[in-house]
Amino acid sequence: QPQPIYYVVNERAGGQTHTIISLADNNIIKCDDGTTLNLNKGESGTCTPSWGSSINATKPFYADVATDAAAPPVPVSFAGKTFIYRSHRGTNRFSVYALGGDAHVEVYDAGTLVATADIPKGTVQTIAQDITDGDTVRIESNVSVLVSHYTTDPYDGYDFYPAKTEWYGTPSNYIEIGAGPNGANVNVYYSNGSSSSYNLGANGQTAVGSLGSQGAAPGAHVIADQPIGVHQLADGDGYEASTFLPKKEFGNEFYIPLAGQYV
Repeated sequence: QPQPIYYVVNERAGGQTHTIISLADNNIIKCDDGTTLNLNKGESGTCTPSWGSSINATKPFYADVATDAAAPPVPVSFAGKTFIYRSHRGTNRFSVYALGGDAHVEVYDAGTLVATADIPKGTVQTIAQDITDGDTVRIESNVSVLVSHYTTDPYDGYDFYPAKTEWYGTPSNYIEIGAGPNGANVNVYYSNGSSSSYNLGANGQTAVGSLGSQGAAPGAHVIADQPIGVHQLADGDGYEASTFLPKKEFGNEFYIPLAGQYV
């Protein structure tokens, strides 16, 4: 039977058309709008899942949504209890899905508790708490949750990944790093051979710009001695963002279900 692979966590993605592409033959994919897709490898289809619903499948697939400030559905592997990112701009919103049980969620702005929410297991809620531009946001939960961010402007929709000490990704104009209450010593190694180091204090952050737009920036490998969060921002022609990822999320085959400008 199809099993939950992704959840529609970002509020702006709920009720919007999602394009799904299969990574394997004979893949049965189901959405809560009643759609059942029977896809072979490389074939695609669409469905319109509701906010907070799962997209179930018998084999791997990828999905995305073409809506301003929305984000792709969040894979189960992105679940965690602590999330840390730098807040750059806009009026922030945090959609949280309680995956591991009834969740008590706390939101911190540069180490100061600014919002709490109690979210029953299997439901989603958007926490309407803006974060000071240039501060670090930290989200803590007592059980595993999925988190997706957007701003009301609307832009910068991206899914959060739990705080880690090692990240990989490609910046656009900005690479942004946020630290937790223990601070962090951070080293960034770029694919062009250059490197940088940062000593971030408790709940500190840094943003490095002018790295190259439209995919032209060098790849980056970020290593820290304490858990941090890393994402990229502002590729030059639209308000977008995406998280860096740890090596465990790497793969060797990718499909892009929507039109793109660069890889």
